[in-house]
Amino acid sequence: MGYIQIGIIIILFLVVLFLLVDIHFYRRNIMAFQKQLFKIMREDTNAIVRVDIPQKDIIALSDVINQLIKRNRETLVAAERLDQSFRESITNVSHDLRTPLTTAGGYLGMIKDPDLSQEERLEYIEIIEERQDMVRKLLDQLFYYARMEAGKDFWHEKRIDIHKLLLEILAMYYNDFEIKEIEPEIQITDCKMMIWGDEDGMRRIFSNIISNGLAHGKGAYQVKLLPVENGFEFSFSNASESMEKEELLLIFQRFYCKDTSRTGKSTGLGLAIAKELVERMQGRIWAEYENGVFSIRVFLPEEKMKNTKPVAF
Repeated sequence: MGYIQIGIIIILFLVVLFLLVDIHFYRRNIMAFQKQLFKIMREDTNAIVRVDIPQKDIIALSDVINQLIKRNRETLVAAERLDQSFRESITNVSHDLRTPLTTAGGYLGMIKDPDLSQEERLEYIEIIEERQDMVRKLLDQLFYYARMEAGKDFWHEKRIDIHKLLLEILAMYYNDFEIKEIEPEIQITDCKMMIWGDEDGMRRIFSNIISNGLAHGKGAYQVKLLPVENGFEFSFSNASESMEKEELLLIFQRFYCKDTSRTGKSTGLGLAIAKELVERMQGRIWAEYENGVFSIRVFLPEEKMKNTKPVAF
């Protein structure tokens, strides 16, 4: 046998040996992967898959597996938060609906008292009607929010004069301000203010913000609607207890109520709905607190600034 043949045999032997070693390492890495994955599945751990023996393909595979593990953990965390949020939402809504109904039921029982005076009877009936109206408003907010979340077709865009619309809404709340014995300071520029959006949605934005202020504010109400660069700015301000920056962000979250005792005045959906509607009209909404005054501000782009395509949702 010549030197050439011996050389070829040695090369083939080394190639086969290399392949066998490589296959052995592949098997070791795969078995290690299997053990690590079983451990990750069984235990609540933040561990990731690690490569015992560096191999280019195995390292690439481990990167993909770790990305999947990370995505799966994020999905599980999000699902747990959503489940917790859902449970809290159900509890809050149940409480908000039960409170006025329980109160109304108590007064209804007292009305049956034959010794009750006519004046007291009328007073109790008025309270029952007030609680009934409260429940109606709560259910209306819940129904509207559910339609928004479900993507129901309720959005009808057209040209809207928000100057005229705001005056109409303020007129609706005249009695509410009168009951509080407060005359709001109103600053509204006397001109047409045309935007492009959904009229019913715009009514809800104004109504929800004003209702929130009336329910939780302490007085000194101020309403503004003024032209600004590229659009219009609406604001509703009132005296308020101290608020932290974190709270100013939280108030736009669904079911959030600053009052942890939950008085049943609202579901905490009003400002969440307003935020969703404002953003669908390509606007911005934010809260401010300065020198004892709490404000909700809304910017809406004027009509010429709207997109040519309808807002998708």
